Amino acid sequence: MSNKSKMSNVTKPQNIDTDNIVIGEKKMGASGGGWANIQYGGKKLYVQLPKLPTFGAQRDSYDGGAEKLSLAVQFKKADIEEDPKVRDALAGVADFQNYIKKWARKNSQALFKKKSASEDFVDACFTPFVKKSKDKDTKEEDDRYSMMKLKLNPKRVGEGEKDEGVLEPTVFTPDKQKIEINKDNVTDVIKRNSPMKCLMTPSLWFAGGNKFGVSWTLFQGTVWEPEEVVVSRDTFCMIESSDEDEDEDDEDKEVDGDESD
Repeated sequence: MSNKSKMSNVTKPQNIDTDNIVIGEKKMGASGGGWANIQYGGKKLYVQLPKLPTFGAQRDSYDGGAEKLSLAVQFKKADIEEDPKVRDALAGVADFQNYIKKWARKNSQALFKKKSASEDFVDACFTPFVKKSKDKDTKEEDDRYSMMKLKLNPKRVGEGEKDEGVLEPTVFTPDKQKIEINKDNVTDVIKRNSPMKCLMTPSLWFAGGNKFGVSWTLFQGTVWEPEEVVVSRDTFCMIESSDEDEDEDDEDKEVDGDESD
């Protein structure tokens, strides 16, 4: 595997060498959820995505839980067809997803207490992290885009402690100027349709007995201003008018009035 990065554990999705992956022991928390670390060549794995459009930073609320922040990146159909970097990256994350499911089958005894787990069983337990768009009417998958969600975690300030107001990932402008982000301003910094290059890290999660999947966390990102501006109808009046237009409207009103007499 060729890797020009200064860090041997930073790679593009399509260049991940699964022989270098080591998944740690499954650990369970007091709440019933669990996790397992994923290492690459004995170090943390960092995966770099190409420049992709995003849905912007989002605030996710869960029943009985604190608000969580996330970021969804898109692999659009046109980009997949026209840009080999995007096409290869999507193929790479899909291959990684398949590798995780194969690993789960081989380790079914430790994970599911099953001596042998079928492919269908693992598919039913696994939550895909690469998701396809769906038709809004039929709810069937279509090929407009594929999507991945990345977590924007709060900064750790001590053993088991987090500062919910400060975020862990570092974000830069295209000219490598650091942008200070926090819980309050992140949706203004990473706007809807903002393209980004993301450096992300994976870890395995387990929940509800047999449910499992991979969560991706943003480590670093470069963000561009949105290529398509989305304007709220309440922000300002989008209807253009000039003095001439207004004069014409007044003349029309006068003519209408004359005709009615």
